[in-house]
Amino acid sequence: MKTSLKLITIALFSHSAFAQNSMELETITIRSVKDNKGYKESTSSITKVKTEQLEVLSTNNSLDALNGIGNVQVSEERGGGETFSIRGINNKGVTGFQKDSLASLIVDDVFQSDLAIRSGALDFWNMDSLEIHRGGQATTQGINSLAGNILLNHKEPVMFPEGRLKLGYGTDNRIEAGVNVNQEIIPGKLATRVTYNRDQTDGYITNIGTGNDKWGKKAKDNANVSFLYQLSETDKLVFDLKYSHLTNGGTYVQGNNWKAHEVNEDVDYLRKSHNQQGSVHYYKALNSSLKNTLIVAYSRSKSDATLDADGGLGVPEDLGTRVEHYNDRMITLENMLNYKEGKVNNTLGFTFHRYDLRDYHNFELGFGYSSTVYAVIDATQTQKNLKNIYSLYDSYTYDFNEHHSANIGLRLELAQNEYTTTLDGTVLKGVGSIGPVTAEDYARAYVDQIRGSHGDKKTKFIGLPKVGYVYKIADHNFGVSFSQAYRNGGVSVNRYKGTSSSYNPELTNNYELSHKFQRKNLRVDTNLFYIDWRKQQVQVYLSGRGNPYNTEIRNASSSEVYGAEVQAEYKINPMYSVSGSVGLVQTKFKDFKNGSENYTGNEFPDAPNYTGLVGLKTNWTDSFSTNLIGRFLGKSYNTAANDSEAPNQYYLDLTAQYVFSSYMLEVYGKNLLDKNYLLYDGTSSNPFVGIYKQTNHPREVGLRINYQW
Repeated sequence: MKTSLKLITIALFSHSAFAQNSMELETITIRSVKDNKGYKESTSSITKVKTEQLEVLSTNNSLDALNGIGNVQVSEERGGGETFSIRGINNKGVTGFQKDSLASLIVDDVFQSDLAIRSGALDFWNMDSLEIHRGGQATTQGINSLAGNILLNHKEPVMFPEGRLKLGYGTDNRIEAGVNVNQEIIPGKLATRVTYNRDQTDGYITNIGTGNDKWGKKAKDNANVSFLYQLSETDKLVFDLKYSHLTNGGTYVQGNNWKAHEVNEDVDYLRKSHNQQGSVHYYKALNSSLKNTLIVAYSRSKSDATLDADGGLGVPEDLGTRVEHYNDRMITLENMLNYKEGKVNNTLGFTFHRYDLRDYHNFELGFGYSSTVYAVIDATQTQKNLKNIYSLYDSYTYDFNEHHSANIGLRLELAQNEYTTTLDGTVLKGVGSIGPVTAEDYARAYVDQIRGSHGDKKTKFIGLPKVGYVYKIADHNFGVSFSQAYRNGGVSVNRYKGTSSSYNPELTNNYELSHKFQRKNLRVDTNLFYIDWRKQQVQVYLSGRGNPYNTEIRNASSSEVYGAEVQAEYKINPMYSVSGSVGLVQTKFKDFKNGSENYTGNEFPDAPNYTGLVGLKTNWTDSFSTNLIGRFLGKSYNTAANDSEAPNQYYLDLTAQYVFSSYMLEVYGKNLLDKNYLLYDGTSSNPFVGIYKQTNHPREVGLRINYQW
């Protein structure tokens, strides 16, 4: 039996997994739904990203592979990480970064913190499935799921030997190397899977200030060891250990000629981030109808960075080196009990999350009034955020008959939040004066005012309901649902006044209409949605945007979001198939006064009204195939003030694969038309704010070879 399975695996690979003579589309199965519903029975807008699409889009092995999928936008951060927007809602907030994300990335059922993502925890090597769930997912996912979730699952060990090797080389000295080995240790009882993936590049940005032509370098390592212990035919234990490490330079450019891809700084940007995490999954079938899943997970991340504190260009005073340290730890305990028999499908779950987030910043702060009157402060800031989240949830689905089914869900969540920020500083020098008072005197008074610890504790209990209905007839599934989602409240510290204040949870009411249609060779799925956002947490500039320190997080806005997604796949014949997704979204602040400015009626930043992706897959022979993908992102604003914008973006990506024996050769190209876009212009009149501009990646081409046994 083991030999037969091995031969089947090799045969599938050797004959090209993509060369399908059947005219029938494969059935979509979603793995990452805790309420155990199937794809057609769900009213959510879900995209299951195919492996062959990722091989085209993920030349930099990151979230950028999802950019342009209907109502999904990915943006690169100055700090070397990535943010993503789902339905126009950025995971880090629509006006400013907070520790509680609005959307989450979950890998193998474990929530990934911002530091874990920055460390490269998202890795597609050894991938089993990747799903995008849009809209509020609070009933089953709870906190950090107001906008949606990205869910990545890797392959578990199996009871037969197999393996795969990968080597690749591309533009900017990109080097890829990967190994994936599965081995049965005790026949029928114990197996292990070991994987390692390396992805490095010199980048495309040069620091002319230091002569470093690898200023934008990146090197990512991912290692994973997992064990499967088969207790019985139905019960099993899966142990999983992961390590990820990412070293990266800067991601921004400077100067009027941003297409030159240069910066001019005294200090090279360098960030080193790593994450270790482990989990245990215990699957047990209590009887033919009742199954239980227990998950225990631990994660620890660390990130250290050095960078030029003044941003390099146009600053009258060199502010030296900025140092940043970030640490976080997380413990998760989750138990899900699923009952499924006849017309009833019910999942009862309990979760406990413990977050421990700690940051440290040290830098020379330019406390400036003008280019001739300013002071330099040696500033330090430490932050500690402790959170305990207790949740109890239930999702009940009842199939009345072959045409009608209903779903009722409820999540009860208790959040305990403790936040402390400690501020300190020493005035190093002052230049100039305002009347009789010197800049140094002003700076000392400021430091004395803010020095010390500021923070508070907050406990909040919330209930989040969901109701849904699905009508099935022939090839059609029509659905309607209502749900609530939220982001936890917290404590905000004003770094200018040295004060702290609490803010409450924000809440969304989510209304969804869905239609899923599938016949033999055609699938079309449509979702319409409306989001009513209340008590929205926004960053408020109390004395205008010219003072970035006099800010607070407040429940100062209400908003609405509405739009649609349409996804389709059509198999024209055994040789050609097309697929695509289109997203339409309109975001609007209904009521938002930001200090002296009124943002009412403005759109969210990072929220393009139109996004789309279309792919053409061609099986030229049983051994040779190509996959051509075009992406489009409409204009989007950079800030909530709507005073600058990213342009329309068009990209064309291609991969060609040739399979011979146990080898597969891939040639890829990303952004083939070499389109250049200025995505964010950080030019500022404030001499102490770093000047940077975000651009897209230039054209990338490369070659990979895979060997499987």
